[in-house]
Amino acid sequence: MRDRDSRPGSWCASVAAVLALLVMAPQALSAQPPITIRAQQAVVEQTRGHALYTGGAELVQGTRRLQADRIEIFSENNQPVRIEASGSPVTLRDGDTLDAEANRLIYDVPAQEIRLLENARVNHQGREFEGAEVIYSIANRAVKASGGEDNGRVRLVIPAQQAPEKGDEQP
Repeated sequence: MRDRDSRPGSWCASVAAVLALLVMAPQALSAQPPITIRAQQAVVEQTRGHALYTGGAELVQGTRRLQADRIEIFSENNQPVRIEASGSPVTLRDGDTLDAEANRLIYDVPAQEIRLLENARVNHQGREFEGAEVIYSIANRAVKASGGEDNGRVRLVIPAQQAPEKGDEQP
């Protein structure tokens, strides 16, 4: 009697599913929605702690969606430590809270920090940050930007507050 499925690719798919579960955050093991990764190709090297997804790669967990030409996952001791994505552009969306894009993205899993590099743009709660590098702290929901093609400067747009409409005013 065989305990394992012997079909080609079933082992890789199982390993990919396990790695994907660990990818976005340690909280993924609790009551977080499942993670799904789709791509045209996947290479999972469990002994090296490396997984590579190429060709329209997409990682989805609940309202969080990462899309790139290429997504790499690096693990140590079976725990993801870094996710790198590249594309034209890489996009990251998390519901109505976060909308980001850049040519490259590096997610430091233990630090819960996302670095967007090369033509980086982050729209966080209505505020837009642009620069050569934008760092987003998931834990603090804080954004830090540096450099840029416009004389090495960053750009921040803060939307104006809407005046209350007549009738909505409190006495």
